[in-house]
Amino acid sequence: MSHPYGQSFKPIKHPGGWITLGATLFFLAGGSWAVAQMRGRPVSAGLFWPAMAALAAYGLTLGGGYRALALFRLRYFITRNGLEVDWGAAVRRIPLPAITAIVPAEEIDLPPRRIFGLLLPVWWPGRWRGAQYWATAPLNQAVAVQTETQTFVLSPADRAAFINAWQVRVPLGPTQDWAQGITRRGWGGYPLWQDRVIMRLGLGAISLAAILVGAVMTAYPAWPAAIPIRFNALGQAVSIANRQYLLGVALSGPLILLLNLGLGIILYKKDRMLTALLWFMAAVVQIGLWVGIRLALG
Repeated sequence: MSHPYGQSFKPIKHPGGWITLGATLFFLAGGSWAVAQMRGRPVSAGLFWPAMAALAAYGLTLGGGYRALALFRLRYFITRNGLEVDWGAAVRRIPLPAITAIVPAEEIDLPPRRIFGLLLPVWWPGRWRGAQYWATAPLNQAVAVQTETQTFVLSPADRAAFINAWQVRVPLGPTQDWAQGITRRGWGGYPLWQDRVIMRLGLGAISLAAILVGAVMTAYPAWPAAIPIRFNALGQAVSIANRQYLLGVALSGPLILLLNLGLGIILYKKDRMLTALLWFMAAVVQIGLWVGIRLALG
């Protein structure tokens, strides 16, 4: 294939995209099944756990769908300026002057990738012991792109042509100075996703909301049907609420969280600290609601 800045190379054909897509459909079906199990069930821990399972399954569906699409779209580009790896919403750039060698991957010592003793599929991208894998084939069909600090394992369909394309361009010299790193496109490039402090704050608020909902739904069956919520100076109850009212108050926590998360995402570029404040307050609300419910129940 041609590329406006050099040559484009497809990866070796592989089943990874289809396998990942199949797993994605499995998670989607599992999430839908969990939702179906929730219908008509009373509020209790038995309702909470299917809800969490459904959320987890839908999260895996989104993640799996993204990885499947990225595997289908995986491409390598060699230009006079360097090497590009097009992976999903990200493009990895390695400047040509930074590349010290491109050799068949079996010529260098790369440890097998294992998790809990199991070998990862050859088409599973990721970092492993100093090497970054964007390959779709075994090492004896892949190339190793080496810099002074890192090794990148790729699997162009025509390995010899790939190495030759690099060798031809080295003496020509670059036309632009590339910075080594990853460029993200579209929503993947939104700076919020790379802000670790803010993201941890958001994840903390989400975790507190999940704990609040889980604790309330677990305790709900044991709550009395009528709960005093206001008292006079003598300590006598002057206002009684049905326990469903208190349940609604508790479940307002996740709604406030969703509102604050959405506003924080929208406003992040204008005011990072406002996003931090919104997400921090969302976390405080979850704690405050739980304390208030405990006080109401005595």
